[in-house]
Amino acid sequence: MKKLYLLLIPLLGLSLLKAADTTGTTDPNDSTYSDLNSNKAQYHFKVTGGIMKYTYDEPGVMNIQGSMLELGVMNGISYQHLFIKADLSASGIGDNTYTGSAVNLSTGAKTPLSATSVDRAFNMSIGIGGIYTYSIFEAYVTIGVGARALLNNILSDAAYSRKQIYYYIPITVNTKFSLNDKLVLLIEGTYRRVFGGYNISYFSNIGYDSDLTFHQQTGNSFEISIGLGYKLNTGIASMAIVYDQYAIGDSDLQPLFKGGVYKGLFLEPANTTSTLGVRLGYEF
Repeated sequence: MKKLYLLLIPLLGLSLLKAADTTGTTDPNDSTYSDLNSNKAQYHFKVTGGIMKYTYDEPGVMNIQGSMLELGVMNGISYQHLFIKADLSASGIGDNTYTGSAVNLSTGAKTPLSATSVDRAFNMSIGIGGIYTYSIFEAYVTIGVGARALLNNILSDAAYSRKQIYYYIPITVNTKFSLNDKLVLLIEGTYRRVFGGYNISYFSNIGYDSDLTFHQQTGNSFEISIGLGYKLNTGIASMAIVYDQYAIGDSDLQPLFKGGVYKGLFLEPANTTSTLGVRLGYEF
């Protein structure tokens, strides 16, 4: 499976280069967003795909690691220096391994446990901001609101699966530096402030009376990428190295019962999710 992922990267890259006519020339001072003084709205679209090294970690409790494929799209509209965009991404189809322990809540005894985990992640956000240009430099800055879902489906009778939903405010800075008439240096960063969310832990999967819903209200996240773009007649084909991280705080406490017997108060501990990989894109 991992060999297949590695083959997909160059194939996608070739497809992107063939997606537009490369016989023309481009002025390095031309904005990707065309004429910023135009009285007409302009539309923008970007599609991305990549392969990521994925890690989900609850320190001292468990972790999940593996590789995941990622797909994403961005739709935007600009009017002179005003820019509005919407982003959507999904990750999955990976070989992930859960490493943790099965806990006897009556005795506290822990038994090491390793299992396959089928994980999925989804992100959606909207933002509004401005476009700025100077000579060979171009940037847009946006602020908005977004939501993230992370699904951990652990394939073991001794472990429970979970679904996490978080809401955040993203601030994004996207910059482009024209190196010559074809090459562009691409640097992008996003900070996300988590302001609410919840975690559904499926304890009924392992014999308890009901599932528990924990509230996790605080957290921080960021993504940074650096790469190169190649100017085509109709847009830019790109390749970038990307690192993304979510750090979520402890949840509130919830009571757990089995057969009507109270087993104590439980929480979902602080956790960190990170991905590192290569992302290919085409934007116009």
